[in-house]
Amino acid sequence: MRNLAHGEFGLAFNYHPFGYLVLPYVVVAASHVLWPERLRARVHEGMSRRRSLIYRAGGVVLGLFLTFGIVRFVLAFCGVWVPLA
Repeated sequence: MRNLAHGEFGLAFNYHPFGYLVLPYVVVAASHVLWPERLRARVHEGMSRRRSLIYRAGGVVLGLFLTFGIVRFVLAFCGVWVPLA
């Protein structure tokens, strides 16, 4: 996420492509406390209606995240993948 925050998009993608998903989530989650109460309530309502979809999507993203990490670990251990950090 440091690479993304510093504008080094190529390095960020090479290091871990899921940073592009994690950084916006972190920014929204951190700024949530500053939102007006009405906006927070509307977001909560919308997410409550789509709870099962959000859980399924979250499970898929988590599975892909873990799979990528395991594959990258194996490839780095074998010397095939060397991230540019």
